[in-house]
Amino acid sequence: MADLKFLIVEDSPVVRLAIRSGLIQVKVSPDAIWEAETSDQAIERFDEVHPDVVFLDINLPVVRPAGTNPSSFLDFLTANPEDSVPAVRHMLAVNPKLKVVVCTGNPPTDPRVRELIMGGAFHFIQKPVHLGKIHEVVEALRKEST
Repeated sequence: MADLKFLIVEDSPVVRLAIRSGLIQVKVSPDAIWEAETSDQAIERFDEVHPDVVFLDINLPVVRPAGTNPSSFLDFLTANPEDSVPAVRHMLAVNPKLKVVVCTGNPPTDPRVRELIMGGAFHFIQKPVHLGKIHEVVEALRKEST
């Protein structure tokens, strides 16, 4: 597990801290954990660090930096400010082996949650995030990597 990199994509600082703390408690190095608050940041961090696992909230704000000339992809994100599904599509196009852990308050019947699950999300955690769920995910990752 020491070589896996994690990206936490969550706009709530409290939930980001809970996930980070849970990962550290199950022996993930703090140096292997990155964070993003928005869809834009998620794409930037993903492209910078190439994580193996992404913990993803599907309701994220989009904040485009002033003075940038956005691509049509970012235009789409801006038109859908609470939808992180396009960011996941980008990530999976770059790394089809990426493990996406959906963390949301939305029920599993939400169309976006269903799309991610049907699209191959590794795991689903309904908020509030509990330490036991983080352990469950990490154990599943450990089993898969052996």
